[in-house]
Amino acid sequence: MALILIIDDQPESCELVQEILEDGGHQVLTATSWIDGTSQIHRHHPDLILIDVQMPQLRGPQGLQLLRQFTNRKLPKMVFLSAMDEGELHKLTKLHAADGYIQKGNLTGILEKIEEILSSSDDENSEPL
Repeated sequence: MALILIIDDQPESCELVQEILEDGGHQVLTATSWIDGTSQIHRHHPDLILIDVQMPQLRGPQGLQLLRQFTNRKLPKMVFLSAMDEGELHKLTKLHAADGYIQKGNLTGILEKIEEILSSSDDENSEPL
């Protein structure tokens, strides 16, 4: 299975998503700040990163842009994680070319969504989840 990094400033949210993903057979790392998150990205090279959109110091979309700008290797799949309205989250995902999104309030089917994103090709412009 995949190695997944969750970057979310709310430890409870990290733990909930981590438990679901680990029960599905994935290895999961968590980070509650961008500093810790970027360190784990470079150290562990995850297959997919779940990024909280509304982090306090650096919002998810800006963090995603910085990762793209300052990383000289292929980045993993990037998926926004948020409690935002689905319409707004969909727009944000398209605007920042993330690989998908997952609503925190609706974790039903998260394993299937993660598998679909992981199996999509890099050049495939799939509809966000």
